[in-house]
Amino acid sequence: MAHYHLEVRCVSRRYGMSPAAKLSYQRGEKLRDNYFGRIHDYTHRRDVLWAEIILPLNAPTEYLDPQRFADEVDAAEKRWDARTLREIIASLPNELTVKENIELIKDYIRENFIEHGMGVCVAIHEGKNKNPEKNNPHAHILLTIREVGPDGFSRKKSRDWDRRANVKAWREQWADTEQLL
Repeated sequence: MAHYHLEVRCVSRRYGMSPAAKLSYQRGEKLRDNYFGRIHDYTHRRDVLWAEIILPLNAPTEYLDPQRFADEVDAAEKRWDARTLREIIASLPNELTVKENIELIKDYIRENFIEHGMGVCVAIHEGKNKNPEKNNPHAHILLTIREVGPDGFSRKKSRDWDRRANVKAWREQWADTEQLL
């Protein structure tokens, strides 16, 4: 049986966080952080089962490249303390296969984020435990703070996405999704 968990937090330069660092960890890749001048290398990770960048249909296809995506998210923000992304970590059911969990999370992302113009980077981590019944498969979902369209990221942040009501709705939708299993 699935154990519900969904947490939402912001990725902010104020705390030394960057899109490149988050994508590198999430995807198990090596990415360059141009803002802070660092290289983030998580190529040693072996628990990343799947990763993908999902964009609205009219978004630039070059944003499907993780390095380009991180660079463009960073470039859209000017302030030293800017929020660059929103991060969601959601538990996934042990009972489902990796393929089934991918479809589950992709449906959730399309309904809740892509349809509203957000760009999304998502990965599923294995969460292995010695006892298979206590495995902790989970998804890391990174959401853009700005809408992404044909010309790239909007000049204005989408303040509506900051409303508590949205976070509540995202949590409820995830709970409903897991209960349907």
